[in-house]
Amino acid sequence: GAGSTMNEVLDEQRLRQQLKSSHKRLVRLSAVFFQYYRQQLDDIEQSLEGEGLPATAHTYKGTVSSFAADPLVQLCQQLEKRPENSREILDQLRLLSEKLRERLEQLPQEEGWIA
Repeated sequence: GAGSTMNEVLDEQRLRQQLKSSHKRLVRLSAVFFQYYRQQLDDIEQSLEGEGLPATAHTYKGTVSSFAADPLVQLCQQLEKRPENSREILDQLRLLSEKLRERLEQLPQEEGWIA
């Protein structure tokens, strides 16, 4: 139901639509995420002090939006505006990014993906 999706880190139905339920696409896309997400988060952290925050947040927004991970997209949108509490938002983003990683590790084993 709609209520249960509120605490979901990604919209599974939309992700399946985006990937046309292709197991291969899911695994390939996830592999890229696993390889780069921590570096992208570190890039955001390094840009908190300077002018580069909108750009690094925008880059990561693109990454997480490809997984229909709306809660992470929203945090990136907040960071793009360089708010006062950007460090707290980044902490939340790191937490949710680990949840996303865990979810993406489970997802290929679940039913409904086409080889």
